[in-house]
Amino acid sequence: MLLVQSNLSPRPAASRRRLKLIACALAACTFYGCGSKERSQSSSSKKFIEAKELLAKGQKDDALTALDASIKDQPSLWALRERAKLHAERGEDQAAREDCDAALAITAEDADTLWIKAELAKPKAQRFQGAAKNPPSNKH
Repeated sequence: MLLVQSNLSPRPAASRRRLKLIACALAACTFYGCGSKERSQSSSSKKFIEAKELLAKGQKDDALTALDASIKDQPSLWALRERAKLHAERGEDQAAREDCDAALAITAEDADTLWIKAELAKPKAQRFQGAAKNPPSNKH
C-alpha cells in the first residue's frame, strides 16, 4: 500500500466546527427544504387538496381554479393529472394534452396520465366509460 504524506497541517478545531455546521445546514435544507420554495410547495399542496375536496362535491369549475393556482405555485404530477382529466371531461382536448405532456415530463411512464391520453383518443361521448371509467391506480 502506498502512503502519501501531506505537508498540510490539520485544520484548527474552529474550522472543522464551521465545516460541520455548514454541512448540517446543507443537509437540513436538502431534507426539509429552504426558504420560499417550502412555502410555495405548502401553498400548492393546500390548493391541490382544496381542488380534490371541490371535485368530491361536484364543484368542477371551482376545482379547476384551485388546480390552476396549485400548478402556478408549484407544478406537480397530481395537480397536472387532475387538471388534464377535468379538461378532457370538458372537451378541452388541447389543454388536456398539454397537461398530460407536462405531467409525463415529471414522471415519464405514469400509468394514470397515460390512461388520460388514451381516453383523449376516444370520441368525447365514449371517454371515461365502462372498464376505463377509473384510472389504473384505482383498480384493485
